[in-house]
Amino acid sequence: MHSENTQKMDTIKFLRFIEVRHGNKREFLPIAKILHIDASSNYTTIHADGYQPVMVAKVLKKYQQLLEGHGFMRINNSVLINLSRVREINHDGSVVMENESMFFPSRRRKSEMKTMLLAIG
Repeated sequence: MHSENTQKMDTIKFLRFIEVRHGNKREFLPIAKILHIDASSNYTTIHADGYQPVMVAKVLKKYQQLLEGHGFMRINNSVLINLSRVREINHDGSVVMENESMFFPSRRRKSEMKTMLLAIG
């Protein structure tokens, strides 16, 4: 069991790209380029710097699990953000990403998000 967890952590540490399948296309997006991922029902749209938004038929929770440990945080029911790509936090608690997208964290996650942003710098 311990070696299985260690192996999972090693995989997480070395994950640099995620595979995104949409239609009959397959792309590999660099994790560092992902700005945010937002969901609508069972579809998820990935927004990455230098790439067109990609809509895929996966729920947000799958990406949340995949990107855990890579500086991503789910700030509300429908948005997962890359904390290192946040440009600013407004007085009302909203976050503005590098691509000018603005999101409002849930009340429950607002203080956790601020703490995590302070920790990364």
